[in-house]
Amino acid sequence: MTQAILNQWVTVGGIPYPEYYYEPELEPIEQEIMIQFQVTSEYEIPVPRFTYLQRVILSAAPQLIPQTITAMRLNAIKSKVTGDFKDSPYWLYGIQKNGDLKWFEEDELIDFNSTSNYYDEI
Repeated sequence: MTQAILNQWVTVGGIPYPEYYYEPELEPIEQEIMIQFQVTSEYEIPVPRFTYLQRVILSAAPQLIPQTITAMRLNAIKSKVTGDFKDSPYWLYGIQKNGDLKWFEEDELIDFNSTSNYYDEI
């Protein structure tokens, strides 16, 4: 069953109407994916703050619409000359927006579960 989430209130002709966001149901994952990295540099691979299919909110968005992480990418920039990392690797998180996959850094996302108290107060 699709869950309706209150998105915002819209006023038309002086009458407020609720606008809902319907979140599609996700199919359950039947297996766990484990990725192992072999580190060959002085930089450590950071532990990702978010996980695949976790619900998050964009920190810069004016509306608090939950999004689902549909892709993860470890971004590591290497020197073409030496082959060593130029900087510490970091995670990028992919979210489907209007049919396109958009990539976001950790500081651009907020865990949706940590904002549940905010929704209860509205």
